[in-house]
Amino acid sequence: MTKNSKRLHRSSSCVDVPCLEVASHQRSGGGVERLVRNRHGAVLRIHTLGAPAISIPGLVSIVDVCGRMGDADWTGRTLPANVAVLSVTTRGEIASDKDDRAAPVLALTGAATRAGRYAVSRDVAVTLALLDPRWICTVGATPSSACTDRRLSMTDLAPARHCRRLLSAMREAGNAHGRSWVLLHWLEDAWRQAAGRSTPRAGPGSAGPGSLRNASPRSQRQRERVFLREHGVSMSRYRSIERFQHAVAGLAGGQSGAALALEAGYADQSHMCHQVRSLSGLAPTQLKRALSAGLFTATYAAMPGFEKQLVL
Repeated sequence: MTKNSKRLHRSSSCVDVPCLEVASHQRSGGGVERLVRNRHGAVLRIHTLGAPAISIPGLVSIVDVCGRMGDADWTGRTLPANVAVLSVTTRGEIASDKDDRAAPVLALTGAATRAGRYAVSRDVAVTLALLDPRWICTVGATPSSACTDRRLSMTDLAPARHCRRLLSAMREAGNAHGRSWVLLHWLEDAWRQAAGRSTPRAGPGSAGPGSLRNASPRSQRQRERVFLREHGVSMSRYRSIERFQHAVAGLAGGQSGAALALEAGYADQSHMCHQVRSLSGLAPTQLKRALSAGLFTATYAAMPGFEKQLVL
């Protein structure tokens, strides 16, 4: 663990970012950009690519976050989600209690099955691509189960020269819009090379089950084995996290009670309470309050695939 990551984890200067208000937002064909502030005066610029730009099966969205958080580092909380995250940090540093070290500047995090804390240095610029876990198998030729609840350097999964080229282009892009498009084109090239054909046009909904692979093993045991390799979790665990994601999206939207439980796929409200607490460490009412003050909740709520982007 590096000296900086120790500072991020243990420094008393780390603070939870309180509820943010959207100072302004701008929508264009290239996406949506929001400028948000907290009560300490810190400012974040969050840029998300619009749905028409998403052209890769398994790509949910691309988000660029940059800003200066004042005089203190800030901390947050990630929740379980059936999504892999490719992050490119061009300024600052991110650390997580899942691996207790600073993230590589070009990192891939597999599906998360448990809640965790993270810390970010006060001046940061990071671009995130949220991907269906099967993307790791298809493009990286690596079982997703090897990445579950782990963060790996992309240099372990892709040729180092390709990673250096991406990082150099991202740093030269100069702004959030440019970084997002550089990452999108890099992902398209990686997918094209892996698939051995031109990238098909597809919308963000293509990230659903069966979108990346068409093989259908004959036996249930074979299906479960392939599912575990490609998603990183078992079928039952995947469905459990999927229900949890729907519940979190509902709680963020102000829903609660038995109606939300049934809508999310739980047997009853008690079942939802038990599962939410086991996966997040919080009761639904506590999680609802945390979401209302979450750093990215208001921004993600307006984006396709919000249920896969669970960050407080």
